[in-house]
Amino acid sequence: MAAGTVSANESALDLHLRSGPQMLLYRSLARDLADRRPGRILDWGCGFGQVSALLRAEGLDAVPYDFDPDLDEPATIALERYPDMEARFSPDPVCLPFPDDGFDTVLSCGVLEHVQGPDASLDEIHRVLRPDGTFFVTNLPNRSPIPSGSLGSSAGTTTASSRTTGSIPSEQR
Repeated sequence: MAAGTVSANESALDLHLRSGPQMLLYRSLARDLADRRPGRILDWGCGFGQVSALLRAEGLDAVPYDFDPDLDEPATIALERYPDMEARFSPDPVCLPFPDDGFDTVLSCGVLEHVQGPDASLDEIHRVLRPDGTFFVTNLPNRSPIPSGSLGSSAGTTTASSRTTGSIPSEQR
């Protein structure tokens, strides 16, 4: 299915993602990130764009990005649910269409558990994240628990979500 089109399954998913509890989590995440002054943020796996929209509503420079296997090459496409917001899409599930060190922060909100090659994806996130940047991982419910400390620990580098896994300080990437 091409970027910007919605199937019946996606409609059901959209209903879940816009549910009260889920939106409370997303709003809390956006406020928490805004308080941290995160610089330029890559919303890796933006989906319908609701988190990117909330980040932008907080005045943040959020760049929505997602994977679309039906594309022939990377493209910038308006999001169906947020037509005033354009997202970058790529047909490659790993390679990100951004320059090295292009982001101060990368946000993975419910995405990391879905990628086929998490190691390659993490390497690519590392490439686009500036050396002192922060990688936030939140909503990782379907994987085995990540051992405490395996993503690194540093004061002030986890999101407000109770389901947050953590962030990777640059010295541990």
